Amino acid sequence: MIAAESASEKALSGIISTEMSVIKTKFKMAISGLVLTLGMSTLAPEYLAVTSAAHAAEWHEGGTLHQATALEWQQASHANKLATAADIITDASAKELLRPELQKTVTAGPDSYFPLAHGLVKGLDAAFFPDPDPAANRAMFVNQKVNETMAQLMEAMGWLK
Repeated sequence: MIAAESASEKALSGIISTEMSVIKTKFKMAISGLVLTLGMSTLAPEYLAVTSAAHAAEWHEGGTLHQATALEWQQASHANKLATAADIITDASAKELLRPELQKTVTAGPDSYFPLAHGLVKGLDAAFFPDPDPAANRAMFVNQKVNETMAQLMEAMGWLK
């Protein structure tokens, strides 16, 4: 009886491992496709220099999703997503991880890097687009981290050195 249970547990473990591998592969493919779909592999300097008085003075402050999961991202406000993206971008800039032209954009001030933050939000919204089935959505996104996915997206878009 114990041997049969052990065999069942091994079979179940193998199925779960295979499912997780499929999910990870689909996620990586989605990120790659997302970059191409958004056309964000290279952003024109003119686009990066966009400024607008319409942006709130503090749009880039108060993000709380740095360690959040994709499930938390799905439920968060746009303002929180945008501020978190801004934090990730300024952190990458402080660590000098960004390509030189993007580094200059970030050091020019928040309105200069708003398009970058907005692009990351759009990218993560697409990458974390909720599955209509709550159980499938939870299974797919419970272990996906915002900061890790943002870093992958920034890398895929060619923003990092």
